[in-house]
Amino acid sequence: MKPYPSKKQQLKNLVKTASQVARDPRLASKEEGDRRRKICNTCEYFDKDRNRCKKCGCALKAKIAFKSARCPLNKWRNNES
Repeated sequence: MKPYPSKKQQLKNLVKTASQVARDPRLASKEEGDRRRKICNTCEYFDKDRNRCKKCGCALKAKIAFKSARCPLNKWRNNES
């Protein structure tokens, strides 16, 4: 398995996340951010050295912070409304 998606796919994923955040730029609560971080820390796609997701290529510090951002594996489901 490749460590990350292709650069082209990573760009598509970034645009998708940016679009989600542009529609709803609210930040996640501290509790929601902590919950997401715990999920990512145990995920097989988490690159702890770069703090990035190997599935989508996103920088997780930024992605976790936004309420409307989504996990590509739907592991963050049931996030706050």
